[in-house]
Amino acid sequence: MSTSGSTNFLLTRDDIIRDAALLCNAVDREATLNPTLVTDFARTANMLIRTWRNAGMHLWKQKETTLFLAASQSRYDLSLSSSDHVAENSAYTKTTLSADEAASQTVLSVTSSTGMTAADKIGILLDDNTLHWTTIVSTGAGPVVTITTAIPSAAASGSEVYFYTNNIPRPLRVDSVRRYHIADNIEVPMDLLSRSDWADIPDKLQTGIPFRSWFDLQRTSGYLSISNVPSTIADFVRFTATLPIEDLDATTDNPDFPEEWYLALVYNIADVKKFGFNVPAARRREIENGAAKFLGMAAIEDREEVSVYFAPDLYGRGR
Repeated sequence: MSTSGSTNFLLTRDDIIRDAALLCNAVDREATLNPTLVTDFARTANMLIRTWRNAGMHLWKQKETTLFLAASQSRYDLSLSSSDHVAENSAYTKTTLSADEAASQTVLSVTSSTGMTAADKIGILLDDNTLHWTTIVSTGAGPVVTITTAIPSAAASGSEVYFYTNNIPRPLRVDSVRRYHIADNIEVPMDLLSRSDWADIPDKLQTGIPFRSWFDLQRTSGYLSISNVPSTIADFVRFTATLPIEDLDATTDNPDFPEEWYLALVYNIADVKKFGFNVPAARRREIENGAAKFLGMAAIEDREEVSVYFAPDLYGRGR
C-alpha cells in the first residue's frame, strides 16, 4: 500500500465558486462560469464569511499580538492604516544597535539586518527610553539600515530595534491583555474592563505602570485604551486578539480557512444562491442539509480543549 505523503490540499476562490455553482445548477458541468456569475458568487461568499466572523471562536484566527506603547498615550488605534504600532508576535523582529548613534543619524549600525525590507516600520529605543518610529529606506553592508526620518536624540549601542511590515487588521475581539516588561520578558495580566467600568475611571491619563485596559470595537477600527499611561517605555502591551477572516478577492486566492471548512463553504454558498436558479425542491433540501451538516462538522473542532472543574454546591446557591 502506498499513500501520497501529501497533506497540502488547497482550493482557490474560483474552485469553491464553481463547486457551489454546480450544486445549484448555475452552470453546466462542461461549461465555464461567465464573469458576471463569478462576481455574484464571490460577493455572496464574502458576505457569508462576514456572517461567520461573529459565529464561534475561529481558533486559527486567534493571534498573540504586541502593542508598542508611546509615552503619555492612552488610546491606540488597532487597524491596518493606523499610525500606532501593533503587530502579531510572530510578525515582528528584534535586533539591537551595534554602535552608539548620535541625534540626527539616518544610517544606523545594527547587529543584524536579516529580514529588513524597504518600507518596513522600524522603531529604535532611544536613550530617553522612548521609541522613535519611522520606515526603512534600505539596508547595507556592516550591517547598517537607512531610515526615512532621523533619530531625534542619541541611542546607545545595544539599544533595541524593532521592525515589521504591517499592522494587524481591526480585531473582532480582544480576549486577554498582559503587560510585557521589556527588560526581563515577564508578562503580567492586566484587567480588561467593560465600557461602563472604563468610563468610571476618574483620571485615565494618570502616569504610571499600565494595569487596566478597555477594547472599543467600532466599524472601521478597534481602539485599545490603557491606564495608567507610561512616561517612558519600559513595557509593551501584549494581548490575544481574534482577527477577521480574510476576504476572497482574487481568482487564485486560497480561503482563509482550514481545509476542513471547504465543503462547508461550498454548500453554504450554494444554500444562499439556490433560489436564484432552477433547483428542484428535493435538491434544495439536500443542499440545505449538506450546508448544516458540513458546517457542524467543521465547527466541532473549532473549540479549545480546556479543563472543566466541578465542585459541590455546599450552600445551595444553585437552587
